[in-house]
Amino acid sequence: VVFLAKKGMVQCALDQLEEAQQSFEQTLIIRQHVLDSHHPELAKIRNNLGCVMYQRGQLMDALECFTALLNIQCKWLEGPIQRESTIFDTSVTLGNKGKVFFDRNDNKMSQSILEEALLLQ
Repeated sequence: VVFLAKKGMVQCALDQLEEAQQSFEQTLIIRQHVLDSHHPELAKIRNNLGCVMYQRGQLMDALECFTALLNIQCKWLEGPIQRESTIFDTSVTLGNKGKVFFDRNDNKMSQSILEEALLLQ
């Protein structure tokens, strides 16, 4: 599974986005069967998958990935330990989500989400 995730990263770096998406999707399917739904590894995979989808112009799919990722990250933020890296990662995800809304010409939603990202930082 680690191999598939790293393969996806390499494919992404080589601009082989369709192949990268397939690698991340396969990784996500496998990891969902063995990890808790709020595991940090699933968050990383969802982020990578959402970024590839965004780069491929699959804005609604990317939005779905980023939204699922935020659901995981919000559980972490509500927990007893709030690490700076968790807060930063959540603000980045909000930024990604805001960019998707901006590209969909939903400026009001984009502004609202990006303001939330800034408040976290």
